[in-house]
Amino acid sequence: MQQKLLGQLTLVLEGAKVLKDHGSITLTTGVMNHDFVRHGSAAAMINNAVEGFAQAAALDLPRAYRKSLYGIQTGQVFRAGWS
Repeated sequence: MQQKLLGQLTLVLEGAKVLKDHGSITLTTGVMNHDFVRHGSAAAMINNAVEGFAQAAALDLPRAYRKSLYGIQTGQVFRAGWS
């Protein structure tokens, strides 16, 4: 939890202070909050917390959370294989 969740939250809060216009911050979670496995409840909780933070923070922080360097979407969860 310290590295996966709090590390990424700290990255965003500190990175947003120095992020240039049109810059982006990408957070990663995984599939364990959508593709459950035995003994994976902690990972599912942490992944959901990261996703929830990204969606909420995108409303508060300027210039962050782009799908890609060339995309225009922001504050969304993009899963592998989804376009």
